[in-house]
Amino acid sequence: MPTPFDVQERAERAARNLASSSASSTDRYVGEGQGLSEGAKSTNDEEAEEEPLPDRELWESVVEKDWQLLGHAPTPLRRDRRFLSSLLSRHGLALMHAAPQLRNDRDLVLVALRSHGGALAFASQELRSDRGLVQEAVHHSGLALQFASAELLRDRELVLQAVEHCGFALQFVPEDLREDPAIALAAVRQNGDVLKLLSPQLRANPKIVLAGLNAAPAATLKVEEVSVADIESNLAHL
Repeated sequence: MPTPFDVQERAERAARNLASSSASSTDRYVGEGQGLSEGAKSTNDEEAEEEPLPDRELWESVVEKDWQLLGHAPTPLRRDRRFLSSLLSRHGLALMHAAPQLRNDRDLVLVALRSHGGALAFASQELRSDRGLVQEAVHHSGLALQFASAELLRDRELVLQAVEHCGFALQFVPEDLREDPAIALAAVRQNGDVLKLLSPQLRANPKIVLAGLNAAPAATLKVEEVSVADIESNLAHL
């Protein structure tokens, strides 16, 4: 599964080939994605009348085969809500190439998140503060928590959901929540290697260490700065 930042060379190569084989009227659209109009602030833009898109069927066919080529597609296609809704239901990360006003479309972003939680990285700043959307994202990918607003990174319930899905999401939360024994325990239960992210105090907690050992038998071998005697002493009181 591609990461949010996995852009492959084949996408650019294929886009260049497509652009050179298209009519000259198509060429003027290629590469416009970087400078979309600042005035496109609402989804009303998609209702505005636009020039017909040359080679539309060809572009749709190509993007269906490789969603990353959407980044090289003509602007009208990246503003086409109907087309994007279908594409995002299968390739959520394609949201990165959608027009800015569509990355602020809650319903469309929700479609993308149901396909890939990491699509949260490409939602508007406003929508990254939407608790319902962030919850949907971490349900599919715990690591998506890193793209949530600063306020939601302090939401204990959301943090717990994220680390239960992916223990390493713990690295993205504020220090006071990283020191929360219940959150740390949930994280190491999901992935024992998370032990190496914990403070010495938490790594000396026998319940947390045992949970990490059960999740990954080799995990405790990576734990440093922990006194074996301290752990054994604590275990004796269990």
